[in-house]
Amino acid sequence: MNEFNILIVGVGGQGILKLAKMICETSILEGKNVLMSEIHGMAQRGGSVYSEVRIGNVYGPIIENGECDMIISLEPSEILRYLDKLKKDLIIISNSEIIIPYTVSLGISTYPDIQKSFEKLKELSEKIYIIDGKILTKESGSNITLNTIMFGFYSAINPLNFKEESFKKVLYDNFEGPFFEINQKAYELGRNEFLKYVLK
Repeated sequence: MNEFNILIVGVGGQGILKLAKMICETSILEGKNVLMSEIHGMAQRGGSVYSEVRIGNVYGPIIENGECDMIISLEPSEILRYLDKLKKDLIIISNSEIIIPYTVSLGISTYPDIQKSFEKLKELSEKIYIIDGKILTKESGSNITLNTIMFGFYSAINPLNFKEESFKKVLYDNFEGPFFEINQKAYELGRNEFLKYVLK
């Protein structure tokens, strides 16, 4: 595989940049060329945020339309903003927990029917993984570990066949003290969640 393109989407405060950074660091440990776009969006206001990670023989940080191999969505409706970037048979990983945008709260816009949206996405790919971030973050002991749970899930899918030691080293390097213990648990919860899909 010459390149692998990952789009990470969500809303401000969910740790999109941290997740993108950890995926990049794992790729670097594995000796891969990697480029990451700057984080985009209204991060400080809970608005839409996304980051792009490109691994392999790539020369720019922006994913062209129809070239995204994987999308990781920390808020389910955010996937719908980037349909043009997605290729057929890509890997879709999404949190099921809805975060109502302030535009919906103010009556400026309406929130989409997520179930119908996921059904529509099945026309694009059968590789759709939905996780319950609300339950898993509670189990991890912190409500701000969703990005690490997603990192664990990504490590279990492991589309580029990286060593598990590389993922664990990145986790260790990014968190200290009690934060490491909480995030280590979150990482394992993410990995185990993927195994549930495998064992279905």
